[in-house]
Amino acid sequence: MFKYDESNTGITPVESGIYEAYPCSYEVKTTQNTGNQMIVMSYRIRDDVNQPSTGGEVHYDNFVDTPKAQWRANLLTKATNAFKNGMDFGTIENWAEQMLGKPIRIKVKVEINEQDKRITNITGFSNSQVPMQVAPNIKRNNLNAAAANVAQGMGQQQAPQQNYGMQTQMNTASDPFKNNSSINISDDDLPF
Repeated sequence: MFKYDESNTGITPVESGIYEAYPCSYEVKTTQNTGNQMIVMSYRIRDDVNQPSTGGEVHYDNFVDTPKAQWRANLLTKATNAFKNGMDFGTIENWAEQMLGKPIRIKVKVEINEQDKRITNITGFSNSQVPMQVAPNIKRNNLNAAAANVAQGMGQQQAPQQNYGMQTQMNTASDPFKNNSSINISDDDLPF
């Protein structure tokens, strides 16, 4: 049954403040003026924490791949508390892939520009204060290519396991596809 519910009209816009969040997606782009490669990161406000705008997203946070701009990527990396100092990610894309799903705190500043357009900026990163209770909702453009890039760019270093601070369990169940068996998955179980 599909019922109208006037109390459920979407997520309210993210306001200025500090939020428990995680990087949920990124795009690789080129800067207009200099042609440098950059990552445009998006963050999801965690819904496993009681806070305003849960489930909302903050978009268009730019990380330009230049030595002068490296400090900002270092701030985000440090806020994840997941990597040793000196970790070589190989490329900025490999770095972005490793940031996905890591719990952090973001400081958001919302401004209204001259055209009355709402501009949301990330002005700071810090360590998460709340362990993640659910797996993050990550959007990947091309998982296989990203995984190959990470493996290639990291050379001899081992990429950290993506368990997002949650306990992992070994799957000891038998293969559900063995002997042409099937699995029933509802639309509610799909991440998209």
